[in-house]
Amino acid sequence: MADDLVGWIVLSLTILRKGAFALEPSFDVPVINITVVVGKTAILPCSVEFLGEHKVVWTDEFSTLLTFDINRIIDDDRIGIDRPYNKDWNLIIHDVRVKDRGRYICQINTHPIKTKPVELNVLVPPQILNENDDGSRREILSKEGETVNVICNVSGIPPPSVKWYRRPLEDTLGSKKERIVSELDRPKDRQREPCIYTVHDEPGIGMEGEILVIHNVSRYCDGIYQCVASNDVPPAVEMETAVFVEFQPEVNLINKRISQEKGKETILLCEITAFPQALSYWMYHGQEVVSSERFKVDIYPEGKAHTITLSLRITNISEIDFGEYECFASNKLGRDRESMVLNELRKMKVNKQTTPAVVPPTTRSRQIVGLVATYRPTHARDEGESYKGLVKDFQQVENGCQSLNEKRTITAITLFFALLLTSYQFLNQGGLPTIELVLQGFKMSSIRSSVHPKDLNQPWGTILKPEYGLGHQKMTDYEIDQTVDRLYKIPATKERVYERPGKKMTEEEIAEMLQRLTKAPVEKIPDSDRRVTKSTYNEMGVVSSYAWKGYN
Repeated sequence: MADDLVGWIVLSLTILRKGAFALEPSFDVPVINITVVVGKTAILPCSVEFLGEHKVVWTDEFSTLLTFDINRIIDDDRIGIDRPYNKDWNLIIHDVRVKDRGRYICQINTHPIKTKPVELNVLVPPQILNENDDGSRREILSKEGETVNVICNVSGIPPPSVKWYRRPLEDTLGSKKERIVSELDRPKDRQREPCIYTVHDEPGIGMEGEILVIHNVSRYCDGIYQCVASNDVPPAVEMETAVFVEFQPEVNLINKRISQEKGKETILLCEITAFPQALSYWMYHGQEVVSSERFKVDIYPEGKAHTITLSLRITNISEIDFGEYECFASNKLGRDRESMVLNELRKMKVNKQTTPAVVPPTTRSRQIVGLVATYRPTHARDEGESYKGLVKDFQQVENGCQSLNEKRTITAITLFFALLLTSYQFLNQGGLPTIELVLQGFKMSSIRSSVHPKDLNQPWGTILKPEYGLGHQKMTDYEIDQTVDRLYKIPATKERVYERPGKKMTEEEIAEMLQRLTKAPVEKIPDSDRRVTKSTYNEMGVVSSYAWKGYN
């Protein structure tokens, strides 16, 4: 019995050694694709279970033998086997190139052969092909009206997209850079493009493409055009192209007329926009003005592109310097000129004498009675009429004095009788004078006026020099506010509500009115047959009228 057990053990060991019950090798990692950026290291995985005495081989899509077991067969030191674990047979490729992309196959020499494919994808960042070798920007020179093609050839995997931007020539920092978009994609708060752009002859799909076409180019289309290429593989690349547009000069004068006194100094300014800038100068009486002791010509650039300012400084101006000056500019495309006039400025003689004014009164509830006496000869009136006029005048003074305080009343009456007694002294000279009394009321203000007397207690009638001259009265802050409010406020318009007078017409009245209005008119008798010979209206100038006869 013991001999049989030993025999079974020996037989089992023999079978196991011969591989009768050995497991077949297999791949434990599913099929995957590997993506790597050019220049990096790629690892293609391949893990095998129960390899036993079998061997692992790597080949490419053209069946080129790369490795056998752990040995490299191909003559490329960038390729090798990476085995972090015993079951791993990974293919490693250093410094991946574009030509390395494709399918790689991991094989086991079983019968039949077992294989596992791995796809290697290589990404390439965008690259501009027509860029200058030194990295400087390209330049394009054109004339107004021509068509300009701005080219930006790019390559990369996947194919990159190209977007266009534009900024002014004077913007060196790129702070005013704007993306060029089609009219359909233009934001509402952005102005229209000064130029017409197309890409691939399709202006409505957005400004993305390798060739930007500028149609009918003008001076407003010049600038620095920047193309930016990207394909989600960093870094993005860009290239700048400067577009210069030639055009004839334009002369613009800041002032068309200027005045200055003799012996003084003045500066004439002229703004010239042109490309290229060629010839610019000032002319006077058909001759070019050159720099001298009294004349100095300067040129300095402006902040705008292709714009300069031509200045002419004239010192110690004399009589011969007044007249018309011309600013002239020209280049190979044309010329332009503008003229301005330098006039003599004469000082006006100012009359410093001002009419004196009376110290204005104040607005308190006080009235002053002014008495004016005039004398007429005795033959104008008799004594009775003079006496009646004298009594009447006295009553006017008495009535006017009733509204005054006691002090002013006594003063006015005293003044009246003084004048009365004075007039009777002329009786021996041939007659009784007639006295006319004139009451004059003056409203007096407690607010100081524009005269500003130093002492408010000065006698009435003091003559002072006005501060603001004749015709001016300084307004107070309150008066200014009231005037502004009155002028600023728009008066509200009142809506007129129309109401038909009388009661509503009945249907019978409406029918009767229609019949009367639609009835054929009776032939009217001419006015010559209706002339009114006797009438109460003749005094009013009415001779013949339908209205007075009742026909209308």
